[in-house]
Amino acid sequence: MGIVHYESALLLAIFGRTDRALELCEAGLAHLRDTGERQIYASTLTVQGLILWLAGRREESTAPLHQALEAVAEIGEVLVAALCCLGLAWHAAHSGRHVRAAWLLGYADGARRLAGDPVAMLPRLLQERDRVRQALQDALGDEEFDHRRALGARMSGTEILQAVRTDADVPVPHQRTASGQAPRTATGELTAREREVARLVAQGLSNREVAERLVISKRTADTHVERILAKLGVTSRTQIAEALRP
Repeated sequence: MGIVHYESALLLAIFGRTDRALELCEAGLAHLRDTGERQIYASTLTVQGLILWLAGRREESTAPLHQALEAVAEIGEVLVAALCCLGLAWHAAHSGRHVRAAWLLGYADGARRLAGDPVAMLPRLLQERDRVRQALQDALGDEEFDHRRALGARMSGTEILQAVRTDADVPVPHQRTASGQAPRTATGELTAREREVARLVAQGLSNREVAERLVISKRTADTHVERILAKLGVTSRTQIAEALRP
């Protein structure tokens, strides 16, 4: 039911029926709020925030984007987090916080495959992304913009969440090893959903089989596995089983 609300809201927004789109978002959130479901809840909040921004209700759009980012942090949903950061980058640019906007945009661009997202059906969203990018290049200069954007693209979801929570203009990266890589993360750093996925992968299930078992999309399963590999500091699925051993 919740997914119907936010996907329908997107379609309505495409055709300019913003008020009705926002009504559907509210209905979906009311349905999901006390269910404990996080992925669709966060997706609906994200869509609500982006539609509010595009409708010119910029101050109202901040809260749902922050709430969505907190919600996806519990499950490690990279694509939704990236879209949250896209909207927050617009906010930062509009407020004259160009450095903050650049690394938020860098994270969003690095973590998102916008062409494969239903939100990409909104031409105005793509236009806004390009408009903000050009404004940042004009304000910072190409070299500084590229540097800040690259910094954001290298940040982890944990680093992004911490930087957003603290309202940082310049994020403080986690400690790096001599090789420049982030230190290996213990299995305790995995979210509950990531631990669930990791256990199934360790049992030999493919990403598609994991998706079917957990009733999630294959794309979401792919994203979870990528994040698990990165957090555990391993490069193959077989090493996940080894990392999970006590």
